[in-house]
Amino acid sequence: MTPHWTGKRSIGCCLHAVLFTSLMATTMVVQAGEVSVFMASAAVGGERLQLNGSGSRYKSMFRVCDVALYTRSPVSNEQALHALPGAKRLHLVAVRDIRSNELVHLLVRAAIELATADQAPVRAADMAQIANRLAQPLQVQRGDSVGFDYVPGRGTQLWFNGDPLGPPLADPALFPMLLGPWVGPQAADAPLKHALLGQTRYLVQPAAAARR
Repeated sequence: MTPHWTGKRSIGCCLHAVLFTSLMATTMVVQAGEVSVFMASAAVGGERLQLNGSGSRYKSMFRVCDVALYTRSPVSNEQALHALPGAKRLHLVAVRDIRSNELVHLLVRAAIELATADQAPVRAADMAQIANRLAQPLQVQRGDSVGFDYVPGRGTQLWFNGDPLGPPLADPALFPMLLGPWVGPQAADAPLKHALLGQTRYLVQPAAAARR
């Protein structure tokens, strides 16, 4: 069982303003059969990474975003992923309009909820920064890309449609924490986790990606 950290509530308070200052907008679901496609490789931090796996994130039976994981070499489990040296990328493409409060929940709050007692306290400030940066685009539109790049010696870089959102966050343990909701033991979507780790066939075709 994941240890509970009582300070999670304090991070939640820091994010509260972000979650409720975004624009209210009607979401739009893409039609059946529309899929995002990803490049088979990506250049990150001077390295050429390979598409390890990709899939779709569902919520209440609706597809929210398509997701791809890029690594230096293939991995098939979380332990191998974290042990693998070199750069890594988590790339999301929205398949419907997403309000910024929903995006913060998807990328930040979910990671905080799964954080262990030794992870969350020391990374509270970084998580609050990420939440504030994600609020800059008040709404992510269908086809927009958002992601995290990890480069050894530089840290984790958040980006939106190819443009960096602020400087890199240096803590090397931040990226594994952000990956928790996607590939961790308590991942929110088990089929997507298996797809990202290359355990199942791609749910999204590995080809050219939009805007990144």
